[in-house]
Amino acid sequence: MLRLYSPQTGQLLRDSREVQKAIDGIADLAPQDAIREVTETLEAVGPLLDTDLPGMLHVLASLDEASHAHTRVLCEGYLDEQPQPGRNDLFLLAHHFWAQLANCFSDLLAAFEAAGPIPDDTRAELCARLIRASTEGQRWDALHYGPFEPRHWSRVGQAWLAAAGVEQRPLRLRSDRQTETSVEREYLRAIAFSICAPEALDEIQIEQAWRLIHYMLPALELRRTPSANTLYCIDPEEGQPPVRVGRIATESFTRRHFAAPHALETFRELERALRMDELPPMLDVAAPESAIRFESMLNHLQQYWSPEPPVRSHRRHPMPAPLQVVDGIENVIDSLAGGVGLVSNTWEQLDVSLHGIGAQATLSEKHPLRIGRMVALHGDDSDHWLIGVVRRVMRVAEERAFIGTEFLSWHAAVVRADDGVQEVRALLLDVLHKAATVRVALPVGSTRSEAPLFLLDQGKALKLHPVELLEHTSDYEIRSYQVAAAQRPELAA
Repeated sequence: MLRLYSPQTGQLLRDSREVQKAIDGIADLAPQDAIREVTETLEAVGPLLDTDLPGMLHVLASLDEASHAHTRVLCEGYLDEQPQPGRNDLFLLAHHFWAQLANCFSDLLAAFEAAGPIPDDTRAELCARLIRASTEGQRWDALHYGPFEPRHWSRVGQAWLAAAGVEQRPLRLRSDRQTETSVEREYLRAIAFSICAPEALDEIQIEQAWRLIHYMLPALELRRTPSANTLYCIDPEEGQPPVRVGRIATESFTRRHFAAPHALETFRELERALRMDELPPMLDVAAPESAIRFESMLNHLQQYWSPEPPVRSHRRHPMPAPLQVVDGIENVIDSLAGGVGLVSNTWEQLDVSLHGIGAQATLSEKHPLRIGRMVALHGDDSDHWLIGVVRRVMRVAEERAFIGTEFLSWHAAVVRADDGVQEVRALLLDVLHKAATVRVALPVGSTRSEAPLFLLDQGKALKLHPVELLEHTSDYEIRSYQVAAAQRPELAA
C-alpha cells in the first residue's frame, strides 16, 4: 500500500515531500498493480476524511491524476477485440477503483460542508472531480452492460447542488493538460452519456460514443427553463437519471433541462466527414471496421437525440418458452451443417416480434455474449435454426441479463466459398437469384474483401461481386454481393 499515512497515528503524513514521493511512484508501477495499490490506499484513508480537509483533497486529487494513464491502459486491454483470460478482472479492478474514488470525494464533500463554508475554488474542484469519478464508473458499468452503480445520480446530484454559483468556473483537472472543464461540463457529460442507450452498442461503440460526447461538450446545454430543443430533464435533488420529455417540459426550481440544439446537424456533418475520411483525429476512427461501427453508432445516437423519441417498429408478443442457443459463427455454421452437442446455453424466451426475440440468459466470464455476437436459435418444438445477432444486453444481476436479438435470416444456408486464394465455410443469409444482391457472413479475415467470391457446388461456381461491408465484429463480417452466373473451368474439369 502507498505510504501516504501513518497507521500508528491514524494521520496523513505531515511531510509533503514524502507524500509527493509516494504519489510520484505510482507512474513506475504496472497498470494493474498501480490501480490495485491506489484503491487499497483509498480504502485505508476513507475513515480519515474528516481530518485535514485541504490536505485530503490534495491527496485524492493527486491520486486521481496519477491513476489516469493506468486506467486508460486498463480500458484498452478490456476493449481488445480478442479478449484475453482475466478480462473480467480488468473490469472488477477499474470498477472498484472508480467507485472508491467517487465515495471518497463524496464523503470529503460532506465533511467540508459540515465544517462550514467552502472556498469557491475548493468547492468547484471537489464537485467536478466527484462528478467525473462517478461518471467514469458509469462508463465502466456500461462497458460491462450493468448492473449500474445505484448511487451515481444521487452523488452527482449532490455535487451539482453543492456547486451552485461556481458550476461554470473553469478548472484544469489534469495538471499536464491545458484542457479546461467545469462542474457544469462534467454534469453534462454524465447526462449525455446516460442517454446514449449503451446497452445497444458494442464496447468499441460505447468508447466511440464517450469520445464523441467529449468532442460535443461545448455545444451541449443545461437550462433552467425548457425550450423546443429540450430533450431530457433531470432533478438533481431526486437522485434519478434523466428522463425524456415532450417538446416543452414543465418548470421546477431544481430541475434542469438538457438540450443539444445542434446535435443532429453535427451527426450529419460527421457522417459526411466519415465518407471523406476527414473525421477529427480525437475521435480515433481509423480502420474501415472502426468506421462501420462509428457510422452505426451515429445512427443510433440520432434516434435517441432527435426531437422525436424512438419507437418500436413491431409489437412484442409475450411468448415464454425455453430456447436453445449456439453462439459464434463457427458454432453456428456447425449447427446448420448438422453438428451435434453444440448447444452452449439455454435461454428463457420472453417475447417475440417480427424482427427478433427477447430473452433472459445466464452470463459468465467464459460466456460473456457481447453485442454483435452471432447466434443460432431454436425452440424445443422445432429443429429449424434461426440466425440472429445480439443487439442489446442489460444485466439485471452480475450473471443474469436481458438479451435482445435481431433476426438475420430465417433460411440461412452453409456454403463453400472461395475468393481465389482459399476456401472457407460461410453462411448465405439470402436466397440466391440471378443479379440479386445477397448477404454472406464469413469468419473475420477469412477472405479478401475486394475479391469476387465463388460459391462452390458440385464442381460449379457461382460468382459474387463484392458490393459493401455491412457489419464487422470480432469473429465475423457480413458483406453484400451482386450475384452473376459464372463458370470456372478448373472446377468443372
